[in-house]
Amino acid sequence: MNPRRPDKTDDRTPSHPFDLRALAVIAAVGLAIRAQQLLNCREYPWDGPVIYAAAVGLFLWGLSRWSNLDLWPPGADDDQGRGIGSVGGRPGRLARSGFGLLALGLTAAAYVGFADNRLSTVGVLSWLGALIAFLLAAAGVPAPDGLVQRLRDGLRRAFDGVRHDGLNIRVTATVLVVAAITLVGAFFRFHRLAEVPAQMTSDHAEKLLDVYDVLQGERPIFFPRNTGREAVQFYLTAALIRFTPLTIGHLALKVGTSLVSIITVPLAFLLGRSIYGRRVGFLTAAFVALSRWHVAISRVGLRFPFTPLFSVLVMTFLFRAFRHNRRRDWLACGIALGVGLHTYTAVRILPLLLLALTLAKAAFDLIERRRTLGGSFRRDPGAYSERTALSRGFWINAVLGALASMLVFLPLVRYMRDHPDMFWYRVSTRVAETERALPAQPWRILAVNVKDAFLMFNYEGGPVWANTVPHDPVLSCVVGALFLLGLALALWSLFRRSDRRGLYLLLSLFVLLLPSALSIAFPEENPSAVRMGGAIPVVALLAAVAVQAMIEALCGLFQGRGRWLAGVPAAAILVAAAFLTYRWYFVTYDQQYRRMSWNTRDMGRVVRGFADSVGDMDHAYHVSFPHWADTRNIGINAGDITWRNAVVELEDLREHAQDPLPKLYLVYPGHRRALRLLEEIFPEGRLQRFRSEEEMEDFFIYSVP
Repeated sequence: MNPRRPDKTDDRTPSHPFDLRALAVIAAVGLAIRAQQLLNCREYPWDGPVIYAAAVGLFLWGLSRWSNLDLWPPGADDDQGRGIGSVGGRPGRLARSGFGLLALGLTAAAYVGFADNRLSTVGVLSWLGALIAFLLAAAGVPAPDGLVQRLRDGLRRAFDGVRHDGLNIRVTATVLVVAAITLVGAFFRFHRLAEVPAQMTSDHAEKLLDVYDVLQGERPIFFPRNTGREAVQFYLTAALIRFTPLTIGHLALKVGTSLVSIITVPLAFLLGRSIYGRRVGFLTAAFVALSRWHVAISRVGLRFPFTPLFSVLVMTFLFRAFRHNRRRDWLACGIALGVGLHTYTAVRILPLLLLALTLAKAAFDLIERRRTLGGSFRRDPGAYSERTALSRGFWINAVLGALASMLVFLPLVRYMRDHPDMFWYRVSTRVAETERALPAQPWRILAVNVKDAFLMFNYEGGPVWANTVPHDPVLSCVVGALFLLGLALALWSLFRRSDRRGLYLLLSLFVLLLPSALSIAFPEENPSAVRMGGAIPVVALLAAVAVQAMIEALCGLFQGRGRWLAGVPAAAILVAAAFLTYRWYFVTYDQQYRRMSWNTRDMGRVVRGFADSVGDMDHAYHVSFPHWADTRNIGINAGDITWRNAVVELEDLREHAQDPLPKLYLVYPGHRRALRLLEEIFPEGRLQRFRSEEEMEDFFIYSVP
């Protein structure tokens, strides 16, 4: 009899005798999904919470025997991680000192070069040079013979795959699985992208004007238009337009943000693997790929998906730094944070998250040391473990990571110093009385906001129709149920087993809700699906932990070759999540978005058709009406982003009568005064109603020959 090949060390699942508690876990998942369905219909307000409580109790009782959720194997901490290529001895110290001084000098030059809110050539080159010099100083400089040996070893590894019959590329099963999950995520982010969402809003016009400025040669650090915006999306979109067939329009914005969203999927695998193991990594990536919350905020074409991207990057490198205290992980974490701060305002919460997680780790390490010295604590050799924070090397690496983030943030440091009012304007209008008086005491508003933010996952979402279906929870009934079970499991593991990972996830979830909950001056904007987007990877990870715990328990029911059956419920869960996301986004969300948005796409086509036939862009006009279509969006859809032919004062129409050339007017159906005046001034004109797919999107065309 051949012995069975053992599983990889990070996915070991011990075989258990038959136990009804494994069936209780499956029953608990089913009950939780049913409870979430009852919450969604809201017909019986207490049925959902009561069934949820029963499901959580049954789930934790069922898992009480299968407690081996520490999937990280013993011996994974063998790497001491002194740094990237750090070397001892006098030559290494002298080289580091020299690069450190060079970094200081180049940083000062870059700071001066970033004056006037401009990415000047001198400033950018000095900035990049300072970053490279700092990394060489912080990481350590290898001796020349060591560098030659590394290059030689790298070349040998690179050519090891070359055989006489060609290049032998090794693709592991892990890569194939992550690639398959990413392709599924790509389907949800690119399927019918030109059609859904259908129309632009005023925010899109503001963004495209910034992109147009970049294409015209401007190089600002911070874009002050529309209360101020960070720069990365505009440069990314401008690059797509410059180097691809895309033109200035809604699709260019959507392609850029969808690409950013796709990158988040494989990174979510790295996050899950870094803290719970490979299987949880797969499940985390899958739940991000299938997340209707993530799909909705990614395809709209605004900067929203940058927050989950950089939250997953920063947390992944931070948890790796916690485990190994490798300087390269700290530096990578700092660089990711610095880049993220150039993307979206909500990313500014990540420095607080890093500080909170680092202090929580230090407190946990201190408690464990005291318990160990007192003889009341002994670590399971197979349990999750980290390098201690109670060492000088840990804090040196942490400070170097912080300095790396500050250096990457340097252009905005200069802008913040020159224009603090504009840099902080958006934040101050939400947390202070910059625009209006606070409606109540700040602490009362904050408490209600935090409560509403937590309810967004499973009960009631935000009101903004452009980003979600108003008041729908951001999680489907399947993922919402698993999220709450994972949350309960994290709490249970924290208090029952002193598993610090539960603390990390709960703390991360709370901090990443604050960009929405801190909207104290405008509490009606909370909960915000876009400002809370950084919590998407954490929510996916908690749902993945719940599914992995279910698989662990079911392995006790299926022995030997039948153990693969333990994954069948997990596969069914993913299929159900995919189906629910597709139906919610491409049917429900699409329909309500079309009802709520104005039909500037067809208006632009009408204007372009007029300009290409009997008239020109200068004689096509948009008669303004309160809360109707944005003139700029009509011009963008017509192919002219500079078009501004809006008739604001109706009496200006009388001046148009002096021009004999053909004219075209777009009029809101309810603007009777404008229609009467046009018929009075241009009696020879012809009125036509444009029938849109949605009746509320109809508009009138008044043609003057």
